[in-house]
Amino acid sequence: MKIVYGLFFLLSLLAGCSKATSSESSSGGKFPSVIAEMESNGELPVLDRSASLGGVDANKNGIRDDIELLIASQHRSPEETQAMQQFARAIQSGLSSNIKTRDEVQSNSVRVGKAIGCLFDRSGNDAERLFKLINGSTKNTRARILEEDRVDELASGMVFDSYGSEDCE
Repeated sequence: MKIVYGLFFLLSLLAGCSKATSSESSSGGKFPSVIAEMESNGELPVLDRSASLGGVDANKNGIRDDIELLIASQHRSPEETQAMQQFARAIQSGLSSNIKTRDEVQSNSVRVGKAIGCLFDRSGNDAERLFKLINGSTKNTRARILEEDRVDELASGMVFDSYGSEDCE
């Protein structure tokens, strides 16, 4: 099972290579317009689209406030909610920590890998949807996507381990 998580993590790191096509939704529209429509309908909280990589985190828990509302709107069990929060915190940390070295990339990848393993172990069949929702909603501006691309470039050629539920915080 850990191999599956490792492959999924690797694919998520390589997602930058296919951003043009991966932003298409199954309905044929662009992902940002689908999100904006869901926000206007009240299906999702309004996402932070500021120029800041970190966004607003008023309670300083490492998760952007809008992403916290998004997670709460999913109405999941406490264990699943904790796994979503761990994942959101891990990817937010990677975006806002100004990673400059391959050692920092490795350290961040361990944190993100553990969070992905936890999310998939605790969320079962809905894990992929939750992964895409949190990841896409967190990396929702040009500045955030460019930061992800920059870190992905540093990670080029690196090998990462996979993790599971024993790595839940």
